[in-house]
Order: sequence, then structure tokens, then C-alpha cells
Amino acid sequence: VLPPATLALGAIVPAVARVADAMPAQVAGRFGRAYALNTLGAVLGAALAGFVLIPRFGTAGTVQVLIAAALGVALMVALLAERPARPDLRGLMATLVCGVLGMVAANGVDPSRAAFQSRFGNAAMLDFREGPVQTIAVVKEDNDQQLEFLRLVTNQTSLTGTHLYAQRYMGLLGHLPVMFSRAPQRALVICL
Repeated sequence: VLPPATLALGAIVPAVARVADAMPAQVAGRFGRAYALNTLGAVLGAALAGFVLIPRFGTAGTVQVLIAAALGVALMVALLAERPARPDLRGLMATLVCGVLGMVAANGVDPSRAAFQSRFGNAAMLDFREGPVQTIAVVKEDNDQQLEFLRLVTNQTSLTGTHLYAQRYMGLLGHLPVMFSRAPQRALVICL
């Protein structure tokens, strides 16, 4: 899903430079404005994707939204590039077909879940959430030592669970401070 989009986005600035070069007297100003808009779009796009789209639609839904947005922009550019002449229907159809093919190819593709499944393939996923900072899953699994234990997985890393090994080392969070304290009355555990 990502390599074609990356290549296409990488070609935008050189394409804009070529269009700006069509008017040599105004090339610096036109290219400067286009580059500033490109930078602004990159900053706003990262914030919008990370803080709004992914938490709301997940990675897979965000890919679909971005493909639809790119298709809309591509069609608009294809129409505007032909003004005042009659639009080239072949170019518009090619743009539309490429966009629809991209949406079909990306349908059902979820990079976050796929990465999770490749690492924890035998686990039953009870809950899966994506946020601006992390991806969290709660899974139930079995192994040779213990049947049906839960695990909290954050960004592909198992942080805690109900497995006997996890319970032992999590217990140390409480036992070690008490062992080194004279007369503990209160405790606070902060996990980072």
C-alpha cells in the first residue's frame, strides 16, 4: 500500500518545479509558494493522521480515507491542468481507474493488525485499539506452562499479563520497595 503512495508523493515537488519553470520570470515566487504549501500540508497531514484519523478510523480506515483524498486531489489537478482547453477524458479516466484500483488493493489491508498477528499469531485478540501514540491489544492465549492467560500488548511488546511469569515479576514491583523500607505505611508504584 505505501510504496506507490510514497513514490507518487515524492514526485510531486519535482512536478511542481517543472510547472513553475514554465514562467521563468515568476519561477522563484511560484515555486516558493508551492514548497511552503507542501511543507504546511506535510505538517498538518501528520497531525491530522496521528491525532484524528488513526484514533477514529484505525490504520486501515485511514489508508482508505487518504486514498480517497488523493484521488479527489488528482482528479481536481487533472481537470485544472487542462483549462481552458477541453479536459482530456483519457487522463481523467486513467486517474480515476488508478485511484479505484488503489482503494480496492488497500481494502482489508491493516498493517497494525497484520504486524500483531505475525508476532502473536496463536493468541485470540479480545480487544484492539489504535491511538495517536500507541497500539494496544488484550489477548488470551495458552502455552505449555499455563492454559488461558491474558496479556496486555502495547506497540507489539507484551507489558503485563496473568501468566505466572508475569505475576512473579509484577509482584516484585511491590515486594522490593517494602523489603528496603524500614516501616512502610504507604506505597506508590509508577510504571514507565
